[in-house]
Amino acid sequence: MNYEYILALVVLCIVFVIGLCVMKYVRNYKLGNFIFIAVIYLSYLALVLYVYKTDDDPTRWNFLNTLPCANVSPFMFSIMPLLLVLPKKIRAHVYLLVSLLAVGMFFSTLLGCVGNALRGYNFHWHFMLDYIAHIVLALFGIYLILTGQTKPNAKNFIKSTSIIYVVATTMLILNVIFDTSFFGLSLNGKHNIYNMVIVENSYLSAVIYYLGVGIVLGLGYGLCKLIDKDKYRIIYIQAKNTLEFGI
Repeated sequence: MNYEYILALVVLCIVFVIGLCVMKYVRNYKLGNFIFIAVIYLSYLALVLYVYKTDDDPTRWNFLNTLPCANVSPFMFSIMPLLLVLPKKIRAHVYLLVSLLAVGMFFSTLLGCVGNALRGYNFHWHFMLDYIAHIVLALFGIYLILTGQTKPNAKNFIKSTSIIYVVATTMLILNVIFDTSFFGLSLNGKHNIYNMVIVENSYLSAVIYYLGVGIVLGLGYGLCKLIDKDKYRIIYIQAKNTLEFGI
């Protein structure tokens, strides 16, 4: 058991709770978005550079797993700056995708810390950079719903989830053509699901991956609908009004 990861998880959970409390008092939505985007992207960039500098061989899985084509998380981290320049309609759908991934990002951090702790894995600081990006993206997703910058409904859910499925399918096609394993979606025996080979059959692994993504996004949609309820939005607006008008 490596208790450093347990300590890291405790610190990250505290950061998450503090973030939930503080975000209610961010009056300027554009500034709030910029802060979230900057923290996520800079954490991700620091992760990539750190692993590149410290890894003896950048062609190994350790560095390759930090690249945008590695999986959903690094892909989302890498496109954060685009949210500042995307057309409004497209940005709204990507915003909802961020919110839909909030549950997945939080539990990915939880499982990552607990898993590494249980197997006694040596503590590496680049994991913290990765966890920070995950936790802050989860907070960003919640913030976007609370501030009404994106609206969770069935129509928007389909449009937003299609983004990540198109990306994953594109990776799958590239893997078939170039015999690679982006997103772990190789059909040539190099498959994995977040570095774990769950089944030997590559095609079945791809199906499980797609279903897993759907389940994570579905859970995220449930959270979005819960947060979007009036009673939570009223709490947020009241906190904002207290700052603006001193009431």
